[in-house]
Amino acid sequence: MSVKSKVLFPDSLYARDPARWRFALLRDAAGFAVFWILACWLPFPWSLLAGVLCGGAIAALFVLGHDAVHGTYSTDAHRNARVAQLLLLPSLTPVPLWKLGHNRIHHGLTGLPADWIWHPASPADYKNMNPVERGWYWVCRNPWGFWLYYTVKRRVWAGSLPALWVESVTPGSAPGAYLAPQRPAPAA
Repeated sequence: MSVKSKVLFPDSLYARDPARWRFALLRDAAGFAVFWILACWLPFPWSLLAGVLCGGAIAALFVLGHDAVHGTYSTDAHRNARVAQLLLLPSLTPVPLWKLGHNRIHHGLTGLPADWIWHPASPADYKNMNPVERGWYWVCRNPWGFWLYYTVKRRVWAGSLPALWVESVTPGSAPGAYLAPQRPAPAA
């Protein structure tokens, strides 16, 4: 974790809290089950809404699975792995591939000056924003507007990730080479 992150977030945010974990787990699993059932049983216009809400519940379970892969659920690594597997199942995310792609490649590069996908504003930067910029910042960082950050601001699905995926599966390219910092050519 970077020093900048430690300044922005209190230490209490990083404390393992089993009661909070169980509440989030039950809340998100119940939401997934309820919206899945509603999507299957309601007539068309309502089933579409239930399906979208079910997708949100799957994303919430994914976030908990992500945290379990990082070891935040329990001090027991095997329990974390089992919980992560269950939580990532609705999003069809295989845990071993997630560990490779996320923990080894993404977090292996956190020594870079910034994470390429997430750029939180510092308190000073936020203070210097005009009201429109502050509003946009707030919209992009709440549960109902985060998709705007990734689709509009970061253009992840429209440009960055598909290009990285194509490059990563191109024959002859080294795995993860598209994420590695470029070294300058040796002087002749």
